[in-house]
Amino acid sequence: MFPKFTALHLSVNRALSVNLLAGLMGFVCLSVFTHALAAEPVPAIAPLGFKTTEQPIDPSVPLVKDGVLTAAGTVVQNLGIEQYQSGLDALAMQTWLPLAEQGHGESQHNMGVMLSKGDKGIPINNALALSWYERAAANGYDQSMLDLGFAYFNGTSLGIVKPDLIKSVMWLQKCADVGNTICESTLGQLQVSGDEKIRNIEAGLAMLQ
Repeated sequence: MFPKFTALHLSVNRALSVNLLAGLMGFVCLSVFTHALAAEPVPAIAPLGFKTTEQPIDPSVPLVKDGVLTAAGTVVQNLGIEQYQSGLDALAMQTWLPLAEQGHGESQHNMGVMLSKGDKGIPINNALALSWYERAAANGYDQSMLDLGFAYFNGTSLGIVKPDLIKSVMWLQKCADVGNTICESTLGQLQVSGDEKIRNIEAGLAMLQ
């Protein structure tokens, strides 16, 4: 995830987790979550669709290896952080784009966040945001899995037109499987007190232990 001073999504998701857990007993759909993805096959990644001042990046230098930033990749990430701190969101996004394209899960997730948020020169592009979230989740980035779970529970963002509890539980389970405690507690609550189509009291209580 972003370093603490550039976290775009952490405070949002903490608040969402509290709201979701508080509302599960009445099974009230959330209305505050806006960063969501569809769990369909990942579409091809299109160009960003807006112009920025590009930073020179040597395409022959690998920035990511096996999903982890190389030394050069870390330099590029830090450059983007500096740009973001200066309010140059679109430029930071362009700087981070090669990291995402080369398979860095955190950068892929952050691309999705910024495209779904749409601010400071970045137009909202839900379809492209979906594709980046899915790529990050496919790379095992648990924050994207969590966001997918909330998005399908809510069913109002990024092309998701209605709640899909089965997909919500699917993503929360994947997220819980990699040790995300927010996913574990949320999934447990859903299985204990949620809709009957996803209710699994035994599994839910085990998840909450």
